Amino acid sequence: MINRRKFMSLFAIGTLGPSLVNAMSHSGTVAKVKESDDNAIALKYVEVSAVDGQNCANCVLYMASKDPGWGACAALQNNLVAENGWCLAWAGK
Repeated sequence: MINRRKFMSLFAIGTLGPSLVNAMSHSGTVAKVKESDDNAIALKYVEVSAVDGQNCANCVLYMASKDPGWGACAALQNNLVAENGWCLAWAGK
């Protein structure tokens, strides 16, 4: 029979392990999204917003990065998007 401590450690390894491996394998490989990428096309992503008051920098899905003018977008697998960009997933902060 398995005790609670053993169960919790196995549970933690089983649930957190794949996430940690995934994060470690993708570290440093964040790419800038191109308007021609399939996901960008699906979300109608553009690097320069044509919608007044709506751009990536003021979207809840955007997180600034070390790269000036670019940030990670949750809608585009945390790849980098232009802070002045826009897509259909835009949601105001």
